[in-house]
Amino acid sequence: MATVSSMDEDGNFSLGTSPSYVASLIEDAKTIILEVNKNMPRTFGAKNTIHISEVSALIEHDFELPTLPSPKLSEKDLAIGKIIAETVKDGDTVQIGFGSMPNAVMDYLMDKRNLGVHSEMLPDKIVELYAKGIVNNKYKTTYPTKTVSTFAIGSKQLYEFMNNNRDILMLPCDMTNDIREIAKIDNLKAINSTVEVDFLGQCNSETVKGSYYSSTGGQADFTKGVRLAKNGCGIICLYSTAKNDTISTIVPELALGSAVSTSKNDIDTIVTEYGKAELIGKTVQERAEALIEVAHPKFREELRQKAIEKHFIVEEVAEKEETMVMMEG
Repeated sequence: MATVSSMDEDGNFSLGTSPSYVASLIEDAKTIILEVNKNMPRTFGAKNTIHISEVSALIEHDFELPTLPSPKLSEKDLAIGKIIAETVKDGDTVQIGFGSMPNAVMDYLMDKRNLGVHSEMLPDKIVELYAKGIVNNKYKTTYPTKTVSTFAIGSKQLYEFMNNNRDILMLPCDMTNDIREIAKIDNLKAINSTVEVDFLGQCNSETVKGSYYSSTGGQADFTKGVRLAKNGCGIICLYSTAKNDTISTIVPELALGSAVSTSKNDIDTIVTEYGKAELIGKTVQERAEALIEVAHPKFREELRQKAIEKHFIVEEVAEKEETMVMMEG
C-alpha cells in the first residue's frame, strides 16, 4: 500500500516524497493498493513508479501532505552549525540528518560553491541552497548533477520544489543508505546528531536513561559508509548538556540499557557548541581528553576525575596537565 501522485500520460504513478521502503517491495508484491493524491509531488528515480497495470485497487483521496515547521534554532544550534560548516569545502557532498543542529549547518553554507547532496532525508533548506546556486551536484562521483534522497518531510514549498523536478532523485533506502554506495561518494560530509557520547566515542542516539524512544535511522549506515569514502568525514553533533545545563551529554559510560547507535570503531568527529573532537585514529586516553575539552566547562573537572578513575587517563599525565593549566592561569 502506498500514497502516490496522480497518474501521468503513460499510466505511471510516482511514490513522491517517500520511496523509502515501499519502492523495493513493489517488485515482489502480489497485491498493490494505491491512494492517489493530487497533492503528492511527482518525483523521479529508480523503482519510483508504479504502472496502472500493476495495481490491484486504488482510491482517490486528495489531502494536504503533513508539514513540519522549520526548527527554531538556538544559540547552541548556530554555534554547532558554524563549526561543522567550516569543515565543508567547495565541491563537497553533504548528508544532513534530522533535527535543529544538522539543519543549522545549512545556514552557514551560503558562502559555499558547487555542493552536492546525498542524504536519507531531503532537508527543507535545500530549496534555498538550490535557488542561490550553492547546490548543483556538479562534482558528485555518483549520480552527478542530481540530489539524492529517499524521503522528504518539510514545508509545502519543499513539496512544490520537488514536483516534476528532474534534478531530484528519490531512490529506495536500500540504495541511498547502502554502505557500498555511500563509499563511492568522494568528499562526503555525513552530519548526524546524537543523545550522548561516552569516553570511548560510542554514541547513543536512540535511548534516554535506558528508555527507547527512537531508532538509528541512516546514522549507522552513513557513519560506516563515509569511513570508506575518499576524503570522507563523519560528524556527530550534540549539545554539551541536557535539562537546562544540569546533565552532561559527554559521559564516562553510556546509561544502563542504552543502545550503541554508532560504535567507537566508526566514530570520526564529535561536535558540541564548545568545539570539535576528532577521534578517528586516537587512543583511549586521547579520545577521553578530546571529548572532555568539548564538554560543558562546569563538568570538565568531574569528567577528568572519572576518566582517571577508569584508567582512561593516566593520573601522572592528568596532574601535569592540571599544573600547566594553573601556571597559564
